[in-house]
Amino acid sequence: MTGDDEGRRTAHGAGRAFGLLSYRTANIGDEIQSLAARQFLPRVDHHLDRDALTEELGKVPGTVDAILNGWWMWGTAWPPPPNLAPLLVSMYFEVSDDAVRERIESPESREFLARFGPVGARDHSTREYLQSIGVDAYFSGCLTLTLQRDPQVPRQDFVLAVDLAPDQVGELRRRTTRPVIELSVAHDPDMTVDRRFALAELFLYFYQSASSVVTSRLHSVLPSLALGTPALLVTNGGTYQRHRFRGLEELVHSVAAKDFGDALTWFSPDDPVANPDEHLKLRRDLIERCLRFSGQDEVRAPLVSGRLPGLSDPTVLLDLLSDQLSKAHEGYVYRVGQETHPWTLLGRTARRIVPDGILHRAAAAVRRAGRN
Repeated sequence: MTGDDEGRRTAHGAGRAFGLLSYRTANIGDEIQSLAARQFLPRVDHHLDRDALTEELGKVPGTVDAILNGWWMWGTAWPPPPNLAPLLVSMYFEVSDDAVRERIESPESREFLARFGPVGARDHSTREYLQSIGVDAYFSGCLTLTLQRDPQVPRQDFVLAVDLAPDQVGELRRRTTRPVIELSVAHDPDMTVDRRFALAELFLYFYQSASSVVTSRLHSVLPSLALGTPALLVTNGGTYQRHRFRGLEELVHSVAAKDFGDALTWFSPDDPVANPDEHLKLRRDLIERCLRFSGQDEVRAPLVSGRLPGLSDPTVLLDLLSDQLSKAHEGYVYRVGQETHPWTLLGRTARRIVPDGILHRAAAAVRRAGRN
């Protein structure tokens, strides 16, 4: 039975259990991809750790249906266990890695991909590799292209700079009269699943309320494109990998880091050009495929308007960022894998999200709460 046939078996998800991928990474872009998948589910019965699917699904009686989008084989769980009934869409494999290719080409993996295919590849490199080994695959684009606006989120008068180099932020500020807010997708990987998703919703609030977004991150520029916010992708060396972006960077305005200053003449932050619309067919096809899988009639937009009522309200930060704020101001470290990172990096990330005054008031409230 194919992934599409599985989706036709019941309307409105009756009698089915639905799973949503969760993560332990330090990149909030992973959760944003899951928020895109969540739009199509009638409910979430199970959060499934992408990198521990065997352990997670071993706790679940019966079959779980889930959309398997995003980057695969960070952990060891491949192929997934037999009680998972997936839609394989917007998938990325790091096919330059010998170990990844070996696992994809195993008999168990080939049987899994054939059973639930065709495989929707997020990028052309993944598609070409899968087709070269006889796997039925097509270019689906990224599921974040389907993100829907929250109608309650107003457009505001600031430029959002996501993971840009300091000199690029400086140039951006010189070229606009609008406030420039810095943001980084890096966050504490030890946050709870609920807080991670809440933080991802906060990011979606920023992406759809900004006047424009300038970023080096794929999962900042694609959500901005989907949400109708003028966006510019800067292909900086640290975050840009041509094979991973193939087919996706062609959908957006982009510029090499060395040409950033020149690009601000045609992508003026005071009057940014509209986004291209080449992604719309991919968006329509993804929406149709995901709705057919889940048995739903319509896409449910992530309602993010309650996450950030205003930049002057520190209670939102207390709810979402209290762990990071307290660590930043008390001098602790946080962990990514086996590495530790000084609190100054975390503090710098927090300051990108909000003005310093709000940050200090929120941190002070955290410390007061800890003494009570």
